[in-house]
Amino acid sequence: MKELEGKVAIITGAGRERGIGLASALELARRGAAVVLTDLARPAPEMEMFGHSTVAEDAAVLERAVEQIQGMGGDAFAMAVDVRSEQEIRSCVERTVGTFGGVDILFNNAGTGIGAQPFLDLDDNAWEQSWQVNVLGMVRFARAVIPVMQRAHEGSIINNSSIAGVRVWPDFAAYSATKFAVIGLTKALAL
Repeated sequence: MKELEGKVAIITGAGRERGIGLASALELARRGAAVVLTDLARPAPEMEMFGHSTVAEDAAVLERAVEQIQGMGGDAFAMAVDVRSEQEIRSCVERTVGTFGGVDILFNNAGTGIGAQPFLDLDDNAWEQSWQVNVLGMVRFARAVIPVMQRAHEGSIINNSSIAGVRVWPDFAAYSATKFAVIGLTKALAL
């Protein structure tokens, strides 16, 4: 028996081809967990920086990962979830519980680098999107899964921050501020 057999994991920000979320989803599946892969998976012009998106805009990576997991005998589904939307998060958790019976692991990995710009170049949108995705998305997902975990008397929440959450570099004001907040949030949830 694999060490995570019978466990269910939701991974946010799993839509990047060589990303941490995708690699984590595949590893959790290899260890026996049923996996729910989420990402924005649609265009988001408000998340662009220098003409490039800072989030995954396509569901193809998610769908290929589901096929790969199913090909190795695992259970998985993919779902487009905007972590800025409480309703989409709740729908994801409800579908996960309806499909797999619960949620044992939440890997809050979704994030945006839109706040990695010189301070005076950061407009309110960059600050707002950084806050909405990098912090409130984690808050909303944790709020949605904690009651499910409490009913099961177990569960793990993993919040992905960054080295920028403990060290500051020039031109990373909003990004660093939100990643410091993730560390504070994680410590508060642990207590």
